[in-house]
Amino acid sequence: MKKYLNQFLIISILFWISHPLVELFVSGSAISGIDVYLSEKLIIKSLVFGLIFTCAFNLILKKH
Repeated sequence: MKKYLNQFLIISILFWISHPLVELFVSGSAISGIDVYLSEKLIIKSLVFGLIFTCAFNLILKKH
């Protein structure tokens, strides 16, 4: 269980940090400050992405 929690936290935090940076380089939207990182939409999106990716990744590994 600790392994899954660690994977979930690492993936969620990496997505939370990298998503505004990707938008900066791809679409040119500026990072205006800490407001970008504290938006509820980004936090929820990163948690959902972390949950889905962790589940899917571990299901794929169990099948092989």
